[in-house]
Amino acid sequence: MLIRNQFDSVGCDCSGYGLGVLVSRRASVLMIAAGIFAAGCDTATEAFTRAEIKGSVKLDDQPLDNATIRFIPIDNTIGPKTEFPITQGEFASDQTKGPPIGMHRVEINFVDQEWQHDDEQAIEKLQQSPRTKISRPTLPDRYHKLSTLTAIVEASVDDTVQILTFPLSSRTR
Repeated sequence: MLIRNQFDSVGCDCSGYGLGVLVSRRASVLMIAAGIFAAGCDTATEAFTRAEIKGSVKLDDQPLDNATIRFIPIDNTIGPKTEFPITQGEFASDQTKGPPIGMHRVEINFVDQEWQHDDEQAIEKLQQSPRTKISRPTLPDRYHKLSTLTAIVEASVDDTVQILTFPLSSRTR
């Protein structure tokens, strides 16, 4: 049964279900418009070009492991920040997910493997383990929070992949 009220709403008599549902026509139109807009966002082309990259990161001449490298566009570079895992000192990205072409500030940081997943087994393991200080190399802030690293990401020429190298030092300057 169709019900109209003073607010020009459309609803149904759902009293048999213990529900009273009223949806305004304006809200319906807005929801449909938002759905069409969101669907259109997926088909839009990017206004920038990405590059395929690969590279290496070493800390005190040793390959860095369990870390990430982030490329943050600076100056006039247009595009999103991108981040890639570093495993055994190596990172890579194809052109579909790579950083935009241009100048980037680069941040490198360790990934805390112990706390990637918040589950009961990890908490129980921590509670049962003896309290010992974990010894792991640390990266100076100049490589992450206050990074001074930069990289120019260039367009691929003849399907060649740009190789970036980051030799890091734990020593203070």
